[in-house]
Amino acid sequence: MNTMIIIIIVIIIIIIIIIIIIIIIIIIISSSSSSSSSSRSIIIIIIIIIIIIIIIFIIFIILILIIIIIIIIITTFIITFSV
Repeated sequence: MNTMIIIIIVIIIIIIIIIIIIIIIIIIISSSSSSSSSSRSIIIIIIIIIIIIIIIFIIFIILILIIIIIIIIITTFIITFSV
């Protein structure tokens, strides 16, 4: 159970860091509104790529958590039935 708590804490920290990064990028874009349209489109493309990577990362973490939970449930069943 301790490992589950650690994993959840790490996920929360990662999500907070990701949100902070997104906010910083948005602030940079809004402050650079006077720049040319080509550089702005490049920044938007970079943000989209970052968001996609973040979503994939979050999905991966959720899948790992589900697998861990299933393994814990299976092992508890095996332990209870073996006794």
